[in-house]
Amino acid sequence: MDKRLLTLKEAAKYLGKTEKALYLSVMRKEVPFRKWGKKLIFDRMELDKFISTLPGVTFEDVLANKYSPLR
Repeated sequence: MDKRLLTLKEAAKYLGKTEKALYLSVMRKEVPFRKWGKKLIFDRMELDKFISTLPGVTFEDVLANKYSPLR
């Protein structure tokens, strides 16, 4: 996907969510979005930043062996 601005449908696919689930996240203000008239639009770069702030283990942590589920 090379487009920077995504529709609700495209953003849902990009995030692996249903359109309904993404719309509910928008209404709860859990994901970054913009309104263009009556349409919701999503900036792919903002979605990438949002994803990077979610809790979890980064690829770099795994490579550096900083995370072990058995510890």
